[in-house]
Amino acid sequence: MDIATTELTRSVAAAMAMDVLGFLDPDGWVQLASHLIATHEDADLVALACLYQPISRWDIEPLVSSLTKRLGISFHNDDQLVDIVARLVADDLRREPAAVTYPMIRMLARLGADAELVWLSRGLEDYLDCDCYATFDPRIETELAAKPTLALPAEVTRLVAAQLRSTLPATQPSHAH
Repeated sequence: MDIATTELTRSVAAAMAMDVLGFLDPDGWVQLASHLIATHEDADLVALACLYQPISRWDIEPLVSSLTKRLGISFHNDDQLVDIVARLVADDLRREPAAVTYPMIRMLARLGADAELVWLSRGLEDYLDCDCYATFDPRIETELAAKPTLALPAEVTRLVAAQLRSTLPATQPSHAH
């Protein structure tokens, strides 16, 4: 999917990628829609924003499906999903740095996807907080953090990345092993 299109398409694509990977719940869709309707006239967004608590997948699915179909958003493999999430997370960390080292690797390791970046991150994650693995190359985090921007508004980035970002430790873990 080429996401070099409109801000609305990029926003919904990022949200859909996070949703597919299990890191955007129905309430997140409602919050995103509530924010996006301020700048985008769209019937599906308005309907999403008007949903009442409690919200279930059944409530949002037809609206999200209609929105993504109309915007031409589809993903052909997990690598596409993970690339969009990596770009989103990089944008979020540029906006607000994390309190721990290697936040990109830590977050990408949480994704339930069969993608090269996920497998690489999972392999490295065990060694982030220990001194026993001398061949860990910190340039990998730098390369991930330099991913091209999605150019989303800061509030959209924060809303869509929040659930994955919440998996980071609040403080730097002590070194062990």
